[in-house]
Parts: sequence; C-alpha cells; structure tokens
Amino acid sequence: MRRLLLLAALAAALPAAATAQQPGTRCRVQLVFANDSGGVLGPSYFASGGVRLRCQGQNVTMDTDSVVAHANGDVEFHGYMRYRDSTVAIDAERAYYRKATETWEARGNVLVRDLETGSTMRGPTIDYLRPAAGMRDSAEVFAVGRPRIEYFDTDSAGPAEREPYVIIGDRIRSRGKGLIWAGGQVQIDRSDLSARGDSMMLDTGESDAGTLIGNPVFRGLDADSFALTGSRIDFTLEDRRIRSVLAAEKAHLVRNEWDLVADTIGIEVRERAVQQILAWGTAKQAEGKSSRYSVRADSLAFDTPGETLTQIRAFGKAWVASAADSAGGEQDWLAGDSVVADFVPRAADTTAAGRADSADAGPALARLSARHEARSFRQIEPDTPGERPSLAYATGRAITIVMKPGAAEEVERVEIVGQVQGVQLDPGTPKAP
Repeated sequence: MRRLLLLAALAAALPAAATAQQPGTRCRVQLVFANDSGGVLGPSYFASGGVRLRCQGQNVTMDTDSVVAHANGDVEFHGYMRYRDSTVAIDAERAYYRKATETWEARGNVLVRDLETGSTMRGPTIDYLRPAAGMRDSAEVFAVGRPRIEYFDTDSAGPAEREPYVIIGDRIRSRGKGLIWAGGQVQIDRSDLSARGDSMMLDTGESDAGTLIGNPVFRGLDADSFALTGSRIDFTLEDRRIRSVLAAEKAHLVRNEWDLVADTIGIEVRERAVQQILAWGTAKQAEGKSSRYSVRADSLAFDTPGETLTQIRAFGKAWVASAADSAGGEQDWLAGDSVVADFVPRAADTTAAGRADSADAGPALARLSARHEARSFRQIEPDTPGERPSLAYATGRAITIVMKPGAAEEVERVEIVGQVQGVQLDPGTPKAP
C-alpha cells in the first residue's frame, strides 16, 4: 500500500494534462510504472529499480533506472535513459529534462538516432530540443565534445545505395532534417569527397548546398580527383553527389597535371567527373601551370568533358605559353585580349617508348588563337643540326597557330591577319672554339 501511495504522489508531482495533447505540444510527464521506489526528498519525489514515463497524450516514452521529479516539472534520469518518440531515439547514461525549454540534456555515451532517415549522432554531451507549440516548429540538437554524425539526407536511395556523410567537429548543431552547422576542426567525409575547415554549414533541404570557412580544403575523391583550397568554399549537391564547388579568396586548385591559382575558382561536376573549371580575379590574374603549358589572364575557362581537356579559354590580357626550352630556357608564347587553345586526343606513337609517353602526356595541343592586339613569340628549329633556333616575334589583329597532327606538337603554320608586323632573328651556326 505504501508503494502504491508513493507512486500516486510521484504521478501527482509530474504535471498532468486535462485533455490529450497533440504532437508538437508541450510535454507533461506522467509516470507509467516503477519497479521500486525510494521516498520523498522535500518537494521532489524519486523512484528506482526501472521506471517508465511518458508525455501525456503523446507517443513519447522515457525509460530509466531511477528518476527524480521536481515540483517545477524538471526530471532527472539516472543509471540510463532511453527516450523514444515517433521520429527520434536517444540513449544516454544519464539525462535531465528541462520543462521550461522542452530540452533533454543527455550525458555520457549519448546516441541520437533519426528513426525516419537512419542518421545518427554520437558524443559525450548532446541536448535535444523537441518541437513544441509556441517555442520551435522543428527539432534542434546541440552537441559538444567532438560529436560524430553519420548523416543520411532525406532523399537517400534504397538500402543498397545509402551512404552517409560522416561529419565530425568540436561542436555541432542541427535543425530539422536538413540543416547542420559545425565548428572547430570540422571534417566531412564520404566516398566521393573529403572536406576540412574551421566551420561548416550543410543544407540538404531546399538549397542542397554547403559552406566551409576557416582554412577550408575540399577534395573530390572520385576517379576525376582534385584538391581545392581558399578562404571560403561553397559547394552544391545533386542526387547526393557533388554538383559544383566554388573557392573564394586566394583560391588554389590542383587537378591532374594542372596547378591553378586565382582570386576565385569554380568547378562544375557531372556524372562524378569535372566538366569545367572557371577561374578569375581582380586583385591578380588567374594563373595555371602544367608540365607542358602556362596560362594567365583576368579570367580562365577549362573545358574537361569526360575527364579530358578539350579547350582553354583566356580573357583579359591573356597569355598562353609552352614549357620552357630545355637549352635556352625560353618559352614559346601567344598573347592577346583573348586566347583560345584547342586540344585533341594525342595520337599514338609507333614505338613502344613513344606509346608510353603519349599515354602519360594527356591531350595534344591542336590550335592556338589570339584576338585583339595579338602577339606571338616562337623559337624555330633550324634545318641543320647544331645551329641555334631562330627567334620570331609577330603582332597582328589576330594570330592563329596550327599544330601538326601527331604526338610531337610541332607547328604546321602560323596565320596572322590585320596590321601585321614582325621580326625574325637568325643567329646562324656558332663558331668553333
């Protein structure tokens, strides 16, 4: 009889609702059962040995080893705490329910699971703020102590294709099912990407986009891999895959043989491969280098469909050059207000060594075109071995350099139109010492 009376007193201490509540209304904790009880502690009551409570009129239950209920409606859970509602499951070593803010403060090996998407959050300290009328329309979660999220977006495919974003940070906040903020050595990893930064925002809802700031690094890990850095990186997603990446302020991209720097660099991705790279700047020109070419301009565009470079377009004080000559250290170059370089698949060489070199060298330059105040500098190989190359400098309204078909990338002809001027120096054969 004493146990029954004590349980009745405990139930009375937990505010009851006059009518059944609807989901999203404030929780009024109600005792369901307790296997044992301990007594009265001033204005508070406690029970132990296995206790179940619920939010009256709602599909919300709490199981714990022992509980202390306070007169203001707050509840302490000790030993363990299992919280369940229609969308969320929380497990922790202990917890505290704050009635005034509708918050479950979970502590010690906390696991929060989204029952609809399968997303999980683990950490030592996690606060769950449930939706409540007049307070918030979506659930919010705050976590510190370097929590870890395995995040499935709301549009994830079937079980065989599901793959989460693994997000780790010193502190993480989420709202609803689509918004996540993280701060302090943030990491985002999945099979197709690896990103790092001091802070991060990810929205897989309406915008399907994210932002990294504070020394961010973004790496694409598919077959067409790249590494991009900058002061700020914004990215968008489509069908749970990278759609575009934009780095601002001191942007730096490394992809295949190209090393590109600019104020801003943008990457477009389709079918898990980089399709186009755009670079531009105001403080300084965009500049790209590879083992075979150099290019700089106010803005640059690289077309790379099917993971293959097909064209480079340079606009605004544009300059494109070949690799430096091994003997004299000079570069052949073409400049103008705009320069376009077209590439084609490299023709196979007939020798075994040539075939290996061609396979590693990437596409071959087929054509270079400069417009508006075009200028070119070329070194022309001599007909007689041992002689120095001739040096040719030309200007015109437009200059086009056409390369011979094949792997060697030799000039076939040069076409100059409009106000043509030029000079060619033939140094001749050096005298014997």
